[in-house]
Amino acid sequence: MPKDSYKIGKTQKALLVAVGFGIIISVFVWAMVYIDFSKL
Repeated sequence: MPKDSYKIGKTQKALLVAVGFGIIISVFVWAMVYIDFSKL
């Protein structure tokens, strides 16, 4: 049982990291687009 909960925790951590990276990347892309448009 403890082994299973550990595995689930690890999976949730990986998902959180993946979501975090996705948010950071999308924010970065939006910032680049915004900077490009403000230059025009």
